[in-house]
Amino acid sequence: MIRLVLTSFIQSLLFLQTSNVIHPKSADVLQAALKAVESVESVEYEVRREHTASAGSKFKARTSILAARSPFRFSAKLQGEDAPVRQLTVSDGKITRASYDGKTNETNTFAPSYLKEKLMPTLNGANQDVSATWRLLLDADFLKEAIAGGRILYVKQEDIEGDLCHVVLYVRNSDVLESITEYYWFSIKTGLPRAVQRLTLTRGSTNLFPRFIISNIKLNPSIPVDTFSYKPTPSDSSTIPAPKAAATEPTTRRTLIGSQLPTLEVRDLEYKPLKLSDFNGKPILINFWATWCVPCTEELPVLQKIHDTYKGELRVLAVAVQDSRLNVVKFTKENPRYKFMFITDPDMQESESRLASYFGIESLPASVFVNAQGKVVDQWSGFKEKEQQLLLSRIQQLMGR
Repeated sequence: MIRLVLTSFIQSLLFLQTSNVIHPKSADVLQAALKAVESVESVEYEVRREHTASAGSKFKARTSILAARSPFRFSAKLQGEDAPVRQLTVSDGKITRASYDGKTNETNTFAPSYLKEKLMPTLNGANQDVSATWRLLLDADFLKEAIAGGRILYVKQEDIEGDLCHVVLYVRNSDVLESITEYYWFSIKTGLPRAVQRLTLTRGSTNLFPRFIISNIKLNPSIPVDTFSYKPTPSDSSTIPAPKAAATEPTTRRTLIGSQLPTLEVRDLEYKPLKLSDFNGKPILINFWATWCVPCTEELPVLQKIHDTYKGELRVLAVAVQDSRLNVVKFTKENPRYKFMFITDPDMQESESRLASYFGIESLPASVFVNAQGKVVDQWSGFKEKEQQLLLSRIQQLMGR
């Protein structure tokens, strides 16, 4: 994944360095984004991403942000989704104060004025979430500069949380780094930003940042008067948990067999949320796959045969992971012969999704068989077309025939 991003980055950088031609579609996308935010004086939104603590532990979190344009001020509260982590950062426009790991700190909101770009020192994860996203919502001049500069490129369409977006790449110079390449996702429906991801180059070394997902955007909300004057205290943050010791065994067939099907969230092709446990009541064959995986697509006709053989007795679920939802939707439309249910991992483009981690998916395809009581009774991986009879026999045995 990282190699593909770096290759795309290098190719795009070379193109933009040798051409001042603005791709018409990229300019149109940024113009629509500019129109959507030009009159915004304040904004409320959430940022979701994966964080890495100083001790090396990883956790996922949501940061709730309130921000005002003139003067620029903000308050950001981070809450861990899978770890008991809290952080708070508040800026009155001049000083940013933060609570991190049970301690407080403060600094100037922006780096010294002799730097042309507005660099925001990072005090905690909540502060970084603001730094990565605020310009797309509150800095109309930034979008105007991107349009005028000509170093933008239209990439593709992709969805963020079910919202179809245009993806635009912007390569810009920096006072500190040799080059900054940022990918922006703008909603086709509203023009508002839905995600940003940065790749930096300095002294020949690259750094790929996580993708910042922007959600629940509310334009021009009323903000309580004392929001930006509050000074965070140590109690406004929690101590970041130390990395968990590695398990003696990975999540494999032995550890899953006998466990109950979890309540983990999945999404249907319309991006409506479902729980895996919602499918309890009949035996379930869960197959993890991706459109780019040749053995996966070779296995789908066999899954259809299983679906037809045990119709009404067995549920067949094809769960797309490590892929794009648009790819999956396109594939299903082009292959209407498959009548079993297709669902997707809601975090399929993250480095470590909850679903993939729980089932210990290291290679594709992978399958899990669950009995009518919701208990995992078998698990296996891989598929060879010439050995499809082995899979059919295995399902027959699991169905008690």
